[in-house]
Amino acid sequence: MNAAYRERRMWAKVRSSEWWERIVLESWDGEHFKENFRVSRRTFHHICEQLKPLTRKNFMIRRPISVKRRVAVTLVKLGSSGELRTVANLFGFARCTACIIVTEVYTALCMIFKIKFPKNSDLHEIATEFFNRSALPGCCSALDGCHIPIKAPSLNAKDYFCRKQFHSLILQAVVDGNCRFINVNVGWPRSVHDARIF
Repeated sequence: MNAAYRERRMWAKVRSSEWWERIVLESWDGEHFKENFRVSRRTFHHICEQLKPLTRKNFMIRRPISVKRRVAVTLVKLGSSGELRTVANLFGFARCTACIIVTEVYTALCMIFKIKFPKNSDLHEIATEFFNRSALPGCCSALDGCHIPIKAPSLNAKDYFCRKQFHSLILQAVVDGNCRFINVNVGWPRSVHDARIF
C-alpha cells in the first residue's frame, strides 16, 4: 500500500456512489425514476437548473458534489421514510454531509419555488385536485413528518430524543393534490407534538 493511498484512507472512509452513477443515471427508465424520486426526469432537470446558482460550492480538498446529486439525495430523503444514514449510503456520502445537503437544497427549493401555505381562495381548487386523484372529498392537503438525525445538543438534549432512540429535529411538510410542496417546516425538537408544529 503506497503512502498516498494510506494518507487518503486516514482522511475519509471509502464510500461509493455506484448506485447513483451506474444504476440510476445509466439504466433507469423514466417510470422507474419517477417512482423513486417522485418527479419526472424533465422536472428533475428543471429543478437542478433553477437551483444551480444557490447550490454551487467551491471545495479546496475534493471535487464538488454535483447539483444533480445534491438535488437527488434531497428528493429521496423528502420523498421516503428512509433514515438519513441509509439515504447517505446510497449516494456515497457521510451522514453529516447528507444532512447539510438536504438542509441547503430544501432551503433553496423554498426560496426559488416560493413554497408557501395556500390562501383560502385556493382551497376549492386544491380539494378538486385531490378528489380527481383519489376520490377523497373535501381534502385540501396531505401532511406528514419525518425525523432528521442530529448530534445531541448540549442544552435540553432530552427534548430532542425521539421514540426511534436517537436525537432528531422534525421536518413537517404539506402537499397539494398534485404532490407539490405547499408548506415545509423544519427545526422543532422531537418532543414537540405534530399538531403544535402545524
